[in-house]
Amino acid sequence: MKFCRHLSVFNVASGESVTDSFSSIDELPLVFRDLAAVGDASGDLSGVLGRYAKDTEEDIKRDGEDFAKAIEPYLILGLVVIVGTAVIALYLPIFQLVTIVG
Repeated sequence: MKFCRHLSVFNVASGESVTDSFSSIDELPLVFRDLAAVGDASGDLSGVLGRYAKDTEEDIKRDGEDFAKAIEPYLILGLVVIVGTAVIALYLPIFQLVTIVG
């Protein structure tokens, strides 16, 4: 990706449009390339890409929250198993002692 960034900067510096430079990089998402073309044509490239960045950041944040919600029950179950094992390990000798003494 670092090479692609240098290539696009070189292409823009040599007179190629931003749209053409971005469209030649296959690693970039198609939506990004299309929005760059729209922003370049309308003259509001920074605004369009800023909105894309904001939307992408919100999507990533939402995905992280969804992942946390999905994994939370399994974490609770794991804690229950660990605490349950510790409780059994602590009380088992007491029960065995009562059985021996009683």
